[in-house]
Amino acid sequence: MSDIRGALKHRQFVILLMIFGVAVLAGPLSYEAKASAEGVAGGCAVALGPADVFLAVLPAPLPVPDNDPVGVEDCITIDDPRTINRLTVALDISHTWVGDLVVTLTHEDTGTSVTLIDRPGAPAIDSLGCTGDDIDVTLDDDAALPLEDECAAGVPTILDTLAPSEPLSAFADEGIAGTWTLQISDHFVEELGALEAWSLIPSFNRPCHVTAETGVVFAAQLKAPLPIPDDDVTGVGDCITISDGRAINNLSVAVEISHTRVKDVVVTLTHLETGKTVTSSWIVQRTLRLTLGVVPALPPSRGGSDQTRDSSA
Repeated sequence: MSDIRGALKHRQFVILLMIFGVAVLAGPLSYEAKASAEGVAGGCAVALGPADVFLAVLPAPLPVPDNDPVGVEDCITIDDPRTINRLTVALDISHTWVGDLVVTLTHEDTGTSVTLIDRPGAPAIDSLGCTGDDIDVTLDDDAALPLEDECAAGVPTILDTLAPSEPLSAFADEGIAGTWTLQISDHFVEELGALEAWSLIPSFNRPCHVTAETGVVFAAQLKAPLPIPDDDVTGVGDCITISDGRAINNLSVAVEISHTRVKDVVVTLTHLETGKTVTSSWIVQRTLRLTLGVVPALPPSRGGSDQTRDSSA
């Protein structure tokens, strides 16, 4: 851990736990979701939603122009301070010959853009794409099947939960706040349709909390065990904010984890301000009992070697 060095003032350390198994990190911090009121902000509807679902407000279906690569756009504005851990998107599109469609989602505030749908069925099913009608789908990176290969006989021809053309993980660690634009374009003649509804369904990183300091130990304040998702390389994160002007000389990190199969656990510590990261090897103990500790750098002794001061001094 000694390679993570730098000033501590207003810094954030994030401990990210990624596992394949069932585990619990000792303690969470509760956070009440904020759902925005309906309205208009800069031409975009303010997202309306229960808890952590942000719904676009469409007064009527939005027609998709035929054979027009520019297509049509709808946007929502979200006022929420939290950071995205993972994102899913729900789409309801009525359209004949859905293989004509390209759908992209852009977070205007960061510039990140993801192609959600890219002419499904082309060329895997047909060179002109899926000939079926309508899409009613939830796009999720963890879905077992890709949307691009779907073309069911019924209506809607694409439905249920499927993986997008490009991963939504591109939005991970971005703030949810700001303007989100959905663009739909049709790339062949004679087929018509409209956007009926869409929504963003994020899960959030836990907000950072200021550490409780005892001497040179900075401890996270967890109110209850924090569950770690099973068989999920994204894992779960917790973070702390430290306000201290000193520089790091040596750093030790301690985590208490209860877990049924410790060989599945990977623990990563990231200093967000510098981007420096260290990752543990798999843990041999069944339970870890440690505390995040920071020893400040001190002037060298007259002999030229570094000194450290006992925290009890």
